[in-house]
Amino acid sequence: MLKFVIDEDIPRSTGIILTVFMVMNVKIWIYRKYKISGWRKQKMHYK
Repeated sequence: MLKFVIDEDIPRSTGIILTVFMVMNVKIWIYRKYKISGWRKQKMHYK
């Protein structure tokens, strides 16, 4: 019974943590992608 309750609670909390983690990763990835692409464009523009 206790194991069932724990198994029931873990996926919910893990899902929330994974969702937050994924959202943060996507935001960081997009930010880095735009920052790097912008920096490359400036570098290419100066050359």
